[in-house]
Amino acid sequence: MAFGKRKWEKDEKAGGRIPGGTVAVWGSANCGKTVTSIKLAERLTGMGRNVLLIFADPETPVFSYGCPPSELMGDGSLGRVLAAPRVNERLVKENCVFYKKNKYLSMLGWRKGENRFTHPAFSDARVTELLKAAEAVAPFVIVDCTSRISTDVLTANALLLADSVVRMTGCDLKSVSYFTSQLPLLSDAKWNLADYVKVAGNVMPNEARGNADGILGKAAFQIPHSLEVEKQFLEGELFSELCYKESRAFRSEVARLSMEVFGT
Repeated sequence: MAFGKRKWEKDEKAGGRIPGGTVAVWGSANCGKTVTSIKLAERLTGMGRNVLLIFADPETPVFSYGCPPSELMGDGSLGRVLAAPRVNERLVKENCVFYKKNKYLSMLGWRKGENRFTHPAFSDARVTELLKAAEAVAPFVIVDCTSRISTDVLTANALLLADSVVRMTGCDLKSVSYFTSQLPLLSDAKWNLADYVKVAGNVMPNEARGNADGILGKAAFQIPHSLEVEKQFLEGELFSELCYKESRAFRSEVARLSMEVFGT
């Protein structure tokens, strides 16, 4: 793995932003946050971009179900990084896990069998250091957040510090209940809630667009349900590329989302 460098600063000559940055993917439970994060990373690495993908959830570590253990390299742990006295670029690199079939993808996450009590509790300062170090490791950083903004220090700080936030929802009453409960926690102007990119995830054919719009206000993106993605999830192959014709609409919407938040 050849670690890249952050490149999202302003390009004055082009009059815009060089592709890159840190994106936090957050939303209601079971709306497709992890799948969307992985497929965004897949889209970018397919273009030869170096990506660092951070999995925030310590309750269901992605490395336990995302792909066969034999396809991963490295035994690093996100918990180990955040429990350190200081977090720097070297520590992040030492704890990265790699997918053997994708040389452009680096990952940080909780290891199989770990939980939030495996390592000492961490502070806001450690998360700030983590995200700063991540930006030095790769030009594209994706944080797959949890739904627990009031108790998850990593998720809360990622929403504050990321260059862009993708706010995801399912088209169901449980998602409505979640946002009715949680959005008041983000009412302070510091959260920049109005700037969040609104996405409806895993949209089934029988779910009308109006349902998603009613939950999110106006959903700019609707990522449709894909049988190929469902198959990958059930078989523990989420890091595999999508290639079925059936998945074209899914891939197209992920590509549009990538252009919106990363500029590529």
